[in-house]
Amino acid sequence: MCLNLLYEINNDTIKNNNDCGGGKIMESFMDKLYNKITAGSGQQYVNNMDQRKKVITENRIEMLSNLINENDSKQLECIVAVLEQESEEKKVKMNEILQAIHNTAETINQLQMEQSFQETPLSADVSPEVFHNLEEHVHKENVKCYRNVQASVVEQAELQMVQTRESIAPIRIMIIILMGLSVINIGLLVVHILGLI
Repeated sequence: MCLNLLYEINNDTIKNNNDCGGGKIMESFMDKLYNKITAGSGQQYVNNMDQRKKVITENRIEMLSNLINENDSKQLECIVAVLEQESEEKKVKMNEILQAIHNTAETINQLQMEQSFQETPLSADVSPEVFHNLEEHVHKENVKCYRNVQASVVEQAELQMVQTRESIAPIRIMIIILMGLSVINIGLLVVHILGLI
């Protein structure tokens, strides 16, 4: 804009000074000067634009690469933390179960020792009917105990399955996000290789 204005001012000045005799020489000199200035700045402007585009493209690719690497490392840290937390919870539960089994075994051993010391022979006055009733009662109690233990085991198994599904849900989401970011990364890499960016 300034060059055009300078050119117009110089042309007006030269046309007004045509009477001096050197107007045509001055006019051709100014035309050549204007052409040199315009050509040089135009080429410089084009070179600057190419350089700017190149720098912007490199900056964008670098920023996207850093962002993807940052997200990948954060996701891996989250997955490791979740897995460590689950393994610690499982260890605690396992220790509780082992402790309960150990306590139960000790109780059974104590009861057996007590019974072995308190054994009394059946007297001859016990009728077979009372003995049969006693046997039936013990059998009923054993069946009740077995069913209670079985129901407890089934309930714990269902609870464990529910907890496992709940603990896998965040990992599944993270894997889907990671796959999406990987696809985007590959797409950007292909676009970069093809030179579209």
